Amino acid sequence: MKQVFFSKNPVKCGMRSLETFKLPADRLTHEYRSSPEIEKAASLLRSLISDSVAWFRSSQGEDFDRYDLSHGAVMKPRMWNDERMREALHMLGLPQDQVQKLYLPWWNEIAGSETGMRLEEGGVHAVLGARHTYQSQMMRQGLDIPGICSVSVAGFVHTSDDRLVIGLRGGANFPNTYYFSAGALAMAPLVQSGGMQIYRFFLNEELRKEYGMMREDVSKAELLCKVVLEGADRDTSYVFVTYTPLPLSQVLQRYASNNDPDKKEHNGLEGIRPDEVTSFVREFYKGTAINDQKRTFEQRVLLPQGAGPLLLYSGADLSLMDELAK
Repeated sequence: MKQVFFSKNPVKCGMRSLETFKLPADRLTHEYRSSPEIEKAASLLRSLISDSVAWFRSSQGEDFDRYDLSHGAVMKPRMWNDERMREALHMLGLPQDQVQKLYLPWWNEIAGSETGMRLEEGGVHAVLGARHTYQSQMMRQGLDIPGICSVSVAGFVHTSDDRLVIGLRGGANFPNTYYFSAGALAMAPLVQSGGMQIYRFFLNEELRKEYGMMREDVSKAELLCKVVLEGADRDTSYVFVTYTPLPLSQVLQRYASNNDPDKKEHNGLEGIRPDEVTSFVREFYKGTAINDQKRTFEQRVLLPQGAGPLLLYSGADLSLMDELAK
């Protein structure tokens, strides 16, 4: 059930480890331990964000679009300088003088921070604490917060005509990089209580919103692996494979007709055959990728947390990542 790949040079490779599971998706279970201080900060920030969105509409004459970089340039200074921001940073134990490291100050979620994981008979059990997305943003900008790591969920789609569907990211976070449908594991009440499993969260909050795929579009799903990235935020990602009876053309139609704002996290989707994975990785994987907002389409790269699972799934040798990252 478990094989572990450790990179020989994680700093260049961008990936510290990859653990293989290949289990039914519902075999990933979890428990959660809350944090009252983080909950207080998130509540305070909700009022700040609501007022800031209303201010933007009044001052700019249009609704705030969190995926529009020009909108963000206007919104950030106002939020950084609000007294509620300083109070929230204090609650979260974050430095006041580094507030500008919050590159998405409107991203206000309580998310999971993995404090442990154990293999159980026929499954995997994650032990989760709380983290705030402000903590994650500052960690990604170099701040060390002991005991906190980012936990995300991600996955690609395997179509009925044997294509693996991945996206080219848009927006402010790692633009023009290839990756899957993905996002932070937000600790919504149902997730906190265990009433919603991690895979169901991924299906509802990521795959549906970003790709426009519904539950009935998925015939089965697999927990493929867990990826741990090299980096300040110690990002841990559980990666799923969702199998669909739809051909690639219909998956692309689902995406084209999707009206959810989260669709903007990708500029488009692509489908590659399993036997094309190695050549795709050789062309686009360059080792560690930085969050470069000036990266152009011609400079596009494959993120390490995408390269590893694709190679694993296609049966290719993961050591290719170390070779290409040299």
